Amino acid sequence: MILIGYIILFAYVSIIGAACLGFIKGIKHQHVKAGSDFSIVIAFRNEEERIDDLLLSLEKSDLEQVNLDEVIFVNDHSLDRTVEKIKRWSNHNKFKVRIAHLNHDVGKKKAIDLGIKQVLSTYVLILDADVQFDAKFLFKMSQTLDANRSLIILPVIEKNGIIFSRIASHALTVLSVGLASLGFPINVNGAALVFKREEYIRLEPLKNNFKISSGDDMFILKAFLKSKESVIKPFVSKGIHVLTDGPKNISEFISRGVRWSSKMNLIKLPLINLIGIFILLCNLYVFYFIFFNNPLSAASLLWISIKFASDLMTLYFSFYLYDKRAITIFAIPMFLIYPLYLLTVLILNLLRVKMNWKDRPVLTPKSI
Repeated sequence: MILIGYIILFAYVSIIGAACLGFIKGIKHQHVKAGSDFSIVIAFRNEEERIDDLLLSLEKSDLEQVNLDEVIFVNDHSLDRTVEKIKRWSNHNKFKVRIAHLNHDVGKKKAIDLGIKQVLSTYVLILDADVQFDAKFLFKMSQTLDANRSLIILPVIEKNGIIFSRIASHALTVLSVGLASLGFPINVNGAALVFKREEYIRLEPLKNNFKISSGDDMFILKAFLKSKESVIKPFVSKGIHVLTDGPKNISEFISRGVRWSSKMNLIKLPLINLIGIFILLCNLYVFYFIFFNNPLSAASLLWISIKFASDLMTLYFSFYLYDKRAITIFAIPMFLIYPLYLLTVLILNLLRVKMNWKDRPVLTPKSI
């Protein structure tokens, strides 16, 4: 068991080390001028209480050198006053805004697809309705839009919610951006994602997945990964990132974890799944060395020290780049809590516990 633990730890440290190196490699000087034209597509459903930060971020954005064609909001059958709020806001801004509505179709994927097919820009930036960003974000992001990039992975970090979920978002950002920088993209965040419109139209990544709740981001990534013509790159710029709402409590944190892991089971990309297995196993092995092996033995102390140092290194890069070093102190309890969280999510997945999302049941091919 100890030998297996060290083999898994070696794989884990290799993944973390590669991601950190890639993260450093990804920090490059961007072009002075903005890149190709783009439009923004925002799917929403009942976001009246959460959309203000996004609207303010758009309003304050530096657009003088940005080739932004339009912002299109797609209404997924909202029952609150989100549409009215967007209409009032759109009367006093400096760019073209449209609101489209899903009629007979339902779901975020259908809303995103409708918005993408209604715009005519070279690139499309899809955003969740609860995100916010710096005034320079759109300009910095647009500098990466050139003919050599098909899909660009953007850093997304949680701005609020329980601290352990926020820390996890930092670690996931380093893994996503860092490995993508080395040519091994394993994850994207649908809260903020940009890609070439014509390639999306050609690949139709959501065509056979509209009835599956969530997962739009990973289905898009899968389609671009399988296309030999696609080039996937990350966007890394000090202090520039997208902020999104995190889960408010442990229940939401676990529920989201179950939903996310369920969609990962549907992606079926061997490298991504293998990396996920090593990360899961290494975190679960924390319990073995603390509770089932003598935690004060040389083998246990060395394993635990290497694992903790790797986790801390991952967080350091994200905290430094995005100026969130104040929450570093929570890395210590996170070392024990995150494995427990993963174990809980794993058990709930094995039990096939049903979950709701956006007041709708989460659907998978097994539940349709």
